[in-house]
Amino acid sequence: MLIDDTLIKEAVDLFEECFDKKEQAAAINKVVASELKSWAENKNIDPRNLKAVFGQFVALKTGKLKWGEESDEENDYQSLLISILDSAAGIER
Repeated sequence: MLIDDTLIKEAVDLFEECFDKKEQAAAINKVVASELKSWAENKNIDPRNLKAVFGQFVALKTGKLKWGEESDEENDYQSLLISILDSAAGIER
């Protein structure tokens, strides 16, 4: 493969675009983390526990975690979330 100036310029342009997107994603991730932490603190929940539950939520939404039947997925997730938050807060039901 011949590497010419056009190919190099295209690669650099691609890298610049991808770098910008990674920077934007990192900034968004910081906002998400801050919002989760703030909400947890306002509700007297350990932010680490909420972050862990959020990780499971993301896994569920992206198809990496299967929970219950397809039609009951949202209800099952809500039950799981409530149970985990109750446990983290020391609430027994």
